[in-house]
Amino acid sequence: MFGIFKRKKNQEKIKSDFTEKYTEFYKKKFPKLPDATIQKMASKKTEWEMDTQRLKKEDVLSLLKKIELPAIINDLFVENEKSKKLELDDFYRCPSEYFLMTKNEQDHYNVDVIIPFLSDPSFYKIYAYDTTRNGFLTFDIESPDAIEKTERFTWDGIFVSDILFWWECDVEKNRILEYGDVLNLKWVEEILNSIENDLDNSTTASCTDWKNTIYTKYNMIIK
Repeated sequence: MFGIFKRKKNQEKIKSDFTEKYTEFYKKKFPKLPDATIQKMASKKTEWEMDTQRLKKEDVLSLLKKIELPAIINDLFVENEKSKKLELDDFYRCPSEYFLMTKNEQDHYNVDVIIPFLSDPSFYKIYAYDTTRNGFLTFDIESPDAIEKTERFTWDGIFVSDILFWWECDVEKNRILEYGDVLNLKWVEEILNSIENDLDNSTTASCTDWKNTIYTKYNMIIK
């Protein structure tokens, strides 16, 4: 019983120290903000600091190692100099904002199963791994309800849309092939040839039909 009381007092002390720390930090950073706003921000940051159940960056780094993704994914996630070599950081980055969420906020995205490892530069499109279905998916950060219905793909499958996007943006073919090489994608050249020969136009419907054909041809959908 005394042990429980002691732990509670320790937690209260830690919470108080964090709150004081972040109150002072936000006061210096935003001197014109009202005290009530500063206190709210400090309280939110304290809640985040004390949330030991939230998914952290180091948890994702461990997962990347476990499922043996290409080295460039780790480079992009930690945002080192290697990630800038091919300018892939123009398209992908660490989903840092996700790791500023509490566990309760992350739970909207089924964090116990769906593990994010990349995002687009705007933190809208999230690239993730489903640990129960052993497949990859992308989802919009503003549409967590759609995650369950989203198809799970092989590693190659989640990049089909990106290959099409690069082609539409007039990225040089050799550069796209380089991207495919560092991402360890198998059929980039075949997919580019299919875009040029089989995709009649770039309407939403025709692109969807074309992608479905590619997914089927190369067995990219996880059943």
